[in-house]
Amino acid sequence: EAKVSATLVDAENYELSGQIAPLTWVINKAKVDVSGLTWNYSQAFTYDGNEKEVKLNTNLTTIVITYQNNKATNAGTYTAQATIAPANTNYEVSGTVATCEWVINKAKVDVSELDWDYSEPFTYDGTEKEVKLVGTVANVEVSVSGNKATNAGSYTAVATLTTTSENYEIFGTVADLAWEIEKAELDVTGLEWKYEAAFTYDGTEKEVTLEGSVSGVEVSVSGNKATNAGTYTAVATLSYDEDNYTLKGQV
Repeated sequence: EAKVSATLVDAENYELSGQIAPLTWVINKAKVDVSGLTWNYSQAFTYDGNEKEVKLNTNLTTIVITYQNNKATNAGTYTAQATIAPANTNYEVSGTVATCEWVINKAKVDVSELDWDYSEPFTYDGTEKEVKLVGTVANVEVSVSGNKATNAGSYTAVATLTTTSENYEIFGTVADLAWEIEKAELDVTGLEWKYEAAFTYDGTEKEVTLEGSVSGVEVSVSGNKATNAGTYTAVATLSYDEDNYTLKGQV
């Protein structure tokens, strides 16, 4: 707003008749309508370790924009706000700009390539057996349970997969593995009774014996001694670790 006034230049020779009233006149501020501004965000980002940013689609030099929550690196949901002010006192802002809800999705980690190194059952030999998960995947920690055993039996190995940070999510699965340690065989076909022909009574004790030995097998014999004439049945009882072994042959 400004005022205009007039002053007589040659006051000695002239005198004013009448007067000129001051004029008040105005230059209004230019209005900048920001209600039509949109955000440069159309779809979610995916986490890659780099900072992401959303902004208003504008090149206006008549406004100054201050952003809040428009930049982020980690996966998550954010709400960006824009505070708009005139670039100088010659402008005034009209209208409002909506907030922008934007997303950085977690990066997917494909674990479908991980597999167990197991193709056929083990055989018990007294040592620990182990199945392993083959392969590595970045940004995933793997813990395995039920994958080690010594005794014969059926087992289930389970892989637990966790991401190294909340910026990743696992894609795909690793199935539980059913694996087995089979019983080992104890070959007793070499055990034989030492008996070639019938004895003849002579008042002394007669005995039949079991010849041979098998590691891991304890043999106890009954009904193998007698003095009097008669027919007898000698029986061999074999004791072994039945949990881990099975017999091949019989006595």
